[in-house]
Amino acid sequence: MNPSDLADIADQLVAARNNPESGHAFDAVGAKVAPRNFEDVYQIQEAVAQRVGKVGGWKAGAETEDATPVMAPIFASEIVTSPTTIDHGRYRLRGIEAELAFRLRADLPARDTPYTDEEVADSVECMLPLIELVDSRLKDYAAAGDLWKLSDNQINAGLVIGEPIEDWQKLNTDRQRIIQSFDGKVVVDNTGWKFPGTPLGLLRRVADNCRHCGGLKAGQIATMGSMTGIMFVEPGTVVTAEFFNLGTLRVTV
Repeated sequence: MNPSDLADIADQLVAARNNPESGHAFDAVGAKVAPRNFEDVYQIQEAVAQRVGKVGGWKAGAETEDATPVMAPIFASEIVTSPTTIDHGRYRLRGIEAELAFRLRADLPARDTPYTDEEVADSVECMLPLIELVDSRLKDYAAAGDLWKLSDNQINAGLVIGEPIEDWQKLNTDRQRIIQSFDGKVVVDNTGWKFPGTPLGLLRRVADNCRHCGGLKAGQIATMGSMTGIMFVEPGTVVTAEFFNLGTLRVTV
């Protein structure tokens, strides 16, 4: 991507991030230049990160067990601990997803030789139950398409994290139950991590392919996919996510 176009896109995404009023949203649908491939996408993510600040985590996903995952940085300034209250005025969409994630205790730099599951497991400090906050800096993220959504950090807006799961390797993610409630009313009651492969296998593939924004670093959090799907809330909503035997997270929007 042309450096001038890249800088212009990054500047507009950061301006929309800093000014959440609808008038500042980036009109990706009407943009004269658009990302053509993942290389362009990750250049945009990196340019935005250079303007916003430290990367504290990653959002990742893949459609099949063998597919190269897509990934997007999550900024350290947007990672908080449950229970918490967030300012709904900072967000356009106010999306909520309950997830499981890994926190790293060692770097996993990209390299020519693929990682093994054992190497990746040795680099994991713990698992974390969390609530992902979802928002978009795009004027119409649905119409903009997948490459634009990924360029906009896969429409993530931060994490609310729970208590660490130290013995995470004993956790059966296929049987993990999650109940999500809004203002005390149950809106989701799901069981299982419903993605191809395993969370550790997805993290391994992210480590093999993450070569931008500094890659995977110790202390960062890597989310492994929603257990509830995206749901949107009204201002003032109290959101709870009860991970059976792992604790309950609470965030007031």
